[in-house]
Amino acid sequence: MQVVKELADTLAEHTRSGIIAGPDSTKVSNQTSAITGHGSGSIGLKERLEPTTLYTVKVRNI
Repeated sequence: MQVVKELADTLAEHTRSGIIAGPDSTKVSNQTSAITGHGSGSIGLKERLEPTTLYTVKVRNI
């Protein structure tokens, strides 16, 4: 849950530097690297929890 909370906090407080011309209405987020980092953290969490969730699914299907 900590990974989700940290991502939610970052997204809630994210900022952008301004409007640019073209098809996009704003520049990329100033916190792009932090948001990407949270994605890496969630992948690590998935890898850590996956054996447990797969075991639970197998046991319930027996």
